[in-house]
Amino acid sequence: MLPIVGAGLTGVVAGYVDGRKMTSGAVHGALATIIGVLVVGAVLVLLGTLVSGILGLGLAALFAVLLVEYAIPGAVGGALGSTIKNSTAASRARPAAK
Repeated sequence: MLPIVGAGLTGVVAGYVDGRKMTSGAVHGALATIIGVLVVGAVLVLLGTLVSGILGLGLAALFAVLLVEYAIPGAVGGALGSTIKNSTAASRARPAAK
């Protein structure tokens, strides 16, 4: 549960930084979480292969599944982040009607 929340928060930050459209924020959120999983996965697979060769192959298969699992909350978080940024920018650009 906690890693999924972390992937979602990573997506929110990436979507907020991108801040163009909801689809663009979703893509950037998914990319941010996938890149994070790839970096952590590469380090762990390398260490697992150095310790025992077969363990590294098992970790590689596990991280292939985690890429898809973490991309989904990252994409949802990215869409949410870009929506938050667009809603605040739109509310500042238009004065409230009286």
